[in-house]
Amino acid sequence: MIGRFNQKSKDLIANLLVLLIIVLVVTPFMIFGENSYITIHDSLDCNIPWFKYVKDNGYYFLLNFKSATLDNISTIYFAGDFTLNGFIYYFFKDYTAYTFIYILSIIIGYFSMKQLLHLIFNSTEYSFIVIFTSLMYALLPVFPGYRIAVATLPFGIYLIYNICRAFKRRYYLLSLFFPFFSTFASVLIFLLGYWILFIIITSILCRKVQIRSL
Repeated sequence: MIGRFNQKSKDLIANLLVLLIIVLVVTPFMIFGENSYITIHDSLDCNIPWFKYVKDNGYYFLLNFKSATLDNISTIYFAGDFTLNGFIYYFFKDYTAYTFIYILSIIIGYFSMKQLLHLIFNSTEYSFIVIFTSLMYALLPVFPGYRIAVATLPFGIYLIYNICRAFKRRYYLLSLFFPFFSTFASVLIFLLGYWILFIIITSILCRKVQIRSL
């Protein structure tokens, strides 16, 4: 009982420390507002201007409409409208949307990685590693347009594993909503690679092609 209590106490302290670190990370955005320094990752860091351009010109939810820029480029090449990112930028001002997505990606990234690591380290003995590895993943600097997509990557792997091994309906239903939070180019293509790799490894180990995993 004492050992279990000590482990719970350690986990509580670790979780409180995680919460404190996250608060410290996001506090400057709250204090300085639009005067905050925003990281520009490279010259292709254009998702925020895209969302603003699409919103200001009423191009939202027009899947294949000729825009008034870049030689009338189709709106299909701009940022995804039917994603969580798109809806957030549609309903909020630019800076508010940027900050909200940043905070949301940290929260999603933390719990997403934590869920996957609990699957790998199925013991409270490794809870400290699970908690702080999840935190480090959640705080990774990521291209703003792909923050939520990258944050959901561990959960995507968790879903694939459970779809291949458990065959439960709820995992299939969750996978249907996954594209709403992600993008094919940045994350989903890698998940497909993980899925194929999983099938190959399990087929070798079981000496039989795992057709049910397809």
